[in-house]
Amino acid sequence: AQYGLILALTRNGEFKEARELLRPMREFAPQKIAYIVAEADIDIQDGQYDRAIGQLGESLSLNPGNHPLTMSMAQAYYDGGYFAKADKLLSRHARSHPSDANLWYMLAEVQGKAGNILGLHQSRAEYFALHGAMDRAVDQLNNALPLARNDVTAERIRTRIEYFQAVG
Repeated sequence: AQYGLILALTRNGEFKEARELLRPMREFAPQKIAYIVAEADIDIQDGQYDRAIGQLGESLSLNPGNHPLTMSMAQAYYDGGYFAKADKLLSRHARSHPSDANLWYMLAEVQGKAGNILGLHQSRAEYFALHGAMDRAVDQLNNALPLARNDVTAERIRTRIEYFQAVG
């Protein structure tokens, strides 16, 4: 119940009270990922992005590839304006979580802000495909194809187009 209250206080912008309630929980279980993410969320919502990034970075070094920590770190990077770092982090993470539609959606948003338009179209395609919208996925890949920087990338896009057309 106290954890839920902390989340509600954070959403309401009552950061000081949320931190005070979370402090004993963090002291009791300093490595509990839910509490680490909750503290990072307070920092992110409070505009303390570098603090959140520092703490999440430490936790990710102990728990590499952890999904909640990675998504929280990506949010901290995004909200802090570190779009290229968020792109790199989520692009790597998507390889091990290819069926997570929310990850692909966030990655597309990040890539748009980072100026990675090729990646944006590819990530949107994956998002649409996971929602069964194969025509929209193919449209995104057709938009990506002229942006391919080399033949290998272009061939990967064509292969993905063929796959989406076959299963659509």
